Order: sequence, then structure tokens, then C-alpha cells
Amino acid sequence: MTDEMTSKEKSLANLRPFVKGDPRINRKGRPKSFDILRAKASELANEIAKDKNGNPVKINGKEVTVAEMILNQMARDPKQRAEFLEIAFGKVPIGIELDNDPQPLTIIFEVSQPVKEVEVTHGKPSSERGAGHISEQTKHEV
Repeated sequence: MTDEMTSKEKSLANLRPFVKGDPRINRKGRPKSFDILRAKASELANEIAKDKNGNPVKINGKEVTVAEMILNQMARDPKQRAEFLEIAFGKVPIGIELDNDPQPLTIIFEVSQPVKEVEVTHGKPSSERGAGHISEQTKHEV
């Protein structure tokens, strides 16, 4: 046998079993959902902001929350100003306009394999309609 250990043997050699009171044991587990994390963040954001000495922060004589302090900081920072405006007024909608061309829009699908043609009328293939049904064909333009 050689003195060299494989990577698996090395990783197994570093394992230590848990003992009573081991700080690595996470008895509470991970948060069960994002909602719990959101609730904790909301709780923290609604606390009164404190300065370095532990005194409540006041703006215009009024105590402010942690969330208000964060928003004040964002409003003053040019790099975060756009994000602040999105929080305050919502995200700017990005629209795609297709009204510029008076011609109808044509969409062409290319199929690499042959497709079985099925006539569909009112959402049902012809095989499900039964005998004697007269189909109504319509053409739709986008």
C-alpha cells in the first residue's frame, strides 16, 4: 500500500462526530420558508433606528425607523437613487410597440420534423367531434 490517501479518505479523516452541546448542531434548523425571513426583516425594519451611542435617531424632532433611515440614505446616494424611485413609485413599464407598421404582423414557424395535421374546430380535433359535423374554418391575423 502507498502512504498517499485519496481525496475521499482525506475528507473522511477530517470528520468529527457531534457531541452534546456541540455549537455546530443547529437545533432550530433553517427557516421553513421565505415568509419567516420576510417577517423578521419587516420586524427589524420597523424598529426605531439608533445611533452609535444607542440613542434613538431623530429627524425633524421625530424618531425614525430603520426602514426610514435606509430610504433616506438611498435618496441621497446617486447610485441608489433609481432603486429608491422604483420603491417609491413602482418600476417603469417597458413596452414594445408594434403600431409603427400598417401591414399585419406575420409570424412564420419552421418545423424541422413533419407534423401530423389535425383540423381543430372550436378547440376540439376532428376525431372528437363525431360524424356529420360541419367544420367552420376561420383565418386570424395578428
